[in-house]
Amino acid sequence: MAVNVRNYLVRELRARMPKGWRISGLQRTLDRPTAAITLVIRQKTIRSMNTGVVQVDFTVAAVTPNQDTAKAELALDDALIDFLMAFDDHPGITYGEATKTVTPIGATEFPSYDIPFTVTSRKKA
Repeated sequence: MAVNVRNYLVRELRARMPKGWRISGLQRTLDRPTAAITLVIRQKTIRSMNTGVVQVDFTVAAVTPNQDTAKAELALDDALIDFLMAFDDHPGITYGEATKTVTPIGATEFPSYDIPFTVTSRKKA
């Protein structure tokens, strides 16, 4: 799949995310998350496997606009588990441990989870 790996990940996230969620496919500053959950994608590393294969690591922040902790947890916890489990059998994308955190957007911090995703890409034949 030597295509744009970020676009591939965005397409696969979009195909599995619940209705009402939004994706910010580029690392940038949002004014304020407005969707139930906004996925903010940051590319982290590119690793050569020396066999025509690379692995590209991303951090996907699942951000809620709710600053009230109880509402944020209700919005994130169960929906995020179901969303991540949709990747369990994906042949080219894996995810790691989702870590509860806050994501700064402008001068405000919003409750979120950081989720590591790895996309495996091969050279086109």
